[in-house]
Amino acid sequence: MYDHDVFAVLIPYDTRNKANSAFKLAHNVKWFQPAVGGVAQSATIESREPTPARDSQLEEEEKESGGAVDRLVLTFSKLMQLEGLRDGVQAGTSTATSHILLGHRGTRGVSARHYRIAVDDEMRIWLHDHSMHGTAVGYGGQNMDQVRVGETWLLADAPGTANIFSPTTIDSGGLIVAIDFPNHQGRDAQYLENLCALIEKSKENEVPGVQGLGLDSQPTTEPPSEAQTVSDRLIYFKHREIGSGAFGRVFKIIRARDGKVLAGKVVTPPPTNSQKRRRGEVDPAWLLDIRREYTIMKDNPHPNIVQVFGMREWPEIMIVMPYFPSGNIAQAGKNVSPGQWRTWAETWVDMLIMQLDDQEEGTDIDLLQGMFAINQERRLTARKGLMKGLKDGLFTRRAVDGLVACAVGGQEEEEEKAANVAGGVEPPTATQRADAEDDPDATILLSRLGGGVPDSSGELV
Repeated sequence: MYDHDVFAVLIPYDTRNKANSAFKLAHNVKWFQPAVGGVAQSATIESREPTPARDSQLEEEEKESGGAVDRLVLTFSKLMQLEGLRDGVQAGTSTATSHILLGHRGTRGVSARHYRIAVDDEMRIWLHDHSMHGTAVGYGGQNMDQVRVGETWLLADAPGTANIFSPTTIDSGGLIVAIDFPNHQGRDAQYLENLCALIEKSKENEVPGVQGLGLDSQPTTEPPSEAQTVSDRLIYFKHREIGSGAFGRVFKIIRARDGKVLAGKVVTPPPTNSQKRRRGEVDPAWLLDIRREYTIMKDNPHPNIVQVFGMREWPEIMIVMPYFPSGNIAQAGKNVSPGQWRTWAETWVDMLIMQLDDQEEGTDIDLLQGMFAINQERRLTARKGLMKGLKDGLFTRRAVDGLVACAVGGQEEEEEKAANVAGGVEPPTATQRADAEDDPDATILLSRLGGGVPDSSGELV
């Protein structure tokens, strides 16, 4: 185990020996700790002596401390002696500005001032990219290939927060290291005191010299080791699955840029049809429908529709929404037996039906009673419910965009329409009804995610 003087530990993670070679540079000698154990370089016992037994306790200590590999150990005592910590711990190829040297000047894909690691006032630890070719931060194997330029990643939340993503890796032009903050989760008093001192050290009002301004960091003509990613799409990483259905799955996700907890609906694409497409290629028409419906949800906020924040199309189609803690009913009663669940559900539905029975009769009440019926033979499916709503005039298809919406006015409108017909007044057309838009009580029913909406004849359109 590391003592409370340790701030961070970096170990090589790439397979090309880039990180291990960089660790052994003379500039990193104050942080470098060589591997212990391994194969002996010379004889340690006589030929007639028995082979010593394996020391399991020593092996366990080496495993916990990362002693089986070369590593860089950043300690508070040495960090406090450094100059130029105003922006955090700097990493790059410039010996003038870098506290951690990632290679000599001209190393492919690594900039003079590549990234910095900083701690904010809430004791959260961040990585900020300042490179030309970008950095990729992986969380437990997620997003390891998502290279970004000028991006920010959350490396560790407030002290005491469990690290749910391990390992956390940093890729700088193919030089990959795994970074760990071994004392951050324990929240020891001495560690917190050291961390506060580091924060105060980083706030010192230092005036950088000419070299500290990074004026020596000229653009290199050496191409990056990998293709540069020009996209600036936000990066999310999944925490756990919180729901699933025919449409796909919903995950609790975390936004890397600010650590905000959100929900992500990963939509399952339809199976590939007979048209020739590559394996895993999404149907363009289906994707266009998803984009269209996402735009409608985003541009038409409604209290009955979940707000959407963004949509990601690669590596999978995911719609980002707000996350509501303890909003999953299965989580709220996961220790309840199946029999109790059924009893509770039947009681709850009975209460709803009793409330509906107390209402005045009408086509809308009749539809709700069919939707909540406990008897499976009497219960209306989503398809039959839409057909009934269209037939009874509760729903209408908007002529503007073809979507199905609640008919404005409901039962009252039907009575008014009947009275107008009796008086010789023509009822409003579908186009006229669609023109009565922006009604705050009209709920838009999206069609494509469910495979289409039936018309009054029952055909999916």
